[in-house]
Amino acid sequence: MTTARTDPLSLRERAGVRENIGDRSHAVPHPFPSPGGRGVYARWHAEKVFGSVDLPFIPPELRENRGEIEAAHAGQLPTLIELADIKGDLHAPTNATDGRDTLAAMARAAQARGLQYLAVTEHSPRLNGLDVDRLRRQMGEIDQLNDTLNGFTLLKGIEVDILENGAIDNPYVTILAHPADRILQERPALDIDLPDRYCRMAKEEGVPIVICTDAHSSGDLAHVRYGVGYARRRWLAANDVVNTWPLADLRALIKTTRG
Repeated sequence: MTTARTDPLSLRERAGVRENIGDRSHAVPHPFPSPGGRGVYARWHAEKVFGSVDLPFIPPELRENRGEIEAAHAGQLPTLIELADIKGDLHAPTNATDGRDTLAAMARAAQARGLQYLAVTEHSPRLNGLDVDRLRRQMGEIDQLNDTLNGFTLLKGIEVDILENGAIDNPYVTILAHPADRILQERPALDIDLPDRYCRMAKEEGVPIVICTDAHSSGDLAHVRYGVGYARRRWLAANDVVNTWPLADLRALIKTTRG
């Protein structure tokens, strides 16, 4: 039925209990392959299988034998985030530091992708980023661009660093980026910054998540789809992810982090 790990025996167990069938190996009907090709099953096949044991459709990303059957039975499956829910990207440098495209090019590319806002986040001076004077000049450029953009907003930000003593080189932090990234010569980089157990924990504790690309070129903005796919596997709904929020709501949240 799927290449994920929802346990077929769990479904058969449920079918056996509901129907009082002694031979549980035959309690759940096996779908037939769709015309799409060998091993490919259409959604209606899966709906038929789940429906046979009085369960709603379980999205493929949730089929990992981590409580999805129980949640489905209780009517507590989340409405998972979709790529179309993403309204902005909050982590992107330009060629002013280590990016490859100009400020204007990044803005045009983000707007062309249907985004409503993009946060420009160059490195701070510690990593050969912008000093105060260059940052101020870029802020002026952002203001000028925003005057010409219709229905799209560039936001001003910076990627700061945690120093050896635990301090940070800027007192105003809104988002903790790269929370589980590499330690050079000690720990290799992770494919995804936030491991799944912490992602689920953040959701359960009401801590908002951000799905961003750290796009170093306009083409990299497309990588957000990988973050969305990962978020779906971690049971995240759109409202769990900050950059699905309208810009006014995002700005209200930012104000609460400024003291």
